[in-house]
Amino acid sequence: SEMDEFVEAIPFKETKGYVQGIIRNTAQYRRLYDDNGNFKPNVGARPLRGEIDSKTREQLATEFPDVMLDEKKAE
Repeated sequence: SEMDEFVEAIPFKETKGYVQGIIRNTAQYRRLYDDNGNFKPNVGARPLRGEIDSKTREQLATEFPDVMLDEKKAE
C-alpha cells in the first residue's frame, strides 16, 4: 500500500518505528478523538442499562464493534 511504501522510505530506524506505531494505533486514536482532534468526553463511559436493553443486536454491534455479543439470550 501507499502507506507501507511511505514508511519504508523513512531512512531513520527510530523514526520508522515511531511512524509504524502510530499507524498501528490509528483505531485507538479514532476512538479517543473526534474529527477535529478534540478528546471525546464520553470515552470509556458506560451506557445506562435501559439504553442497552432497548437496542437491537444490530444497533449494538454497530455502536460497540469491539464488544462480542453472546448468542444466548439473557434470562
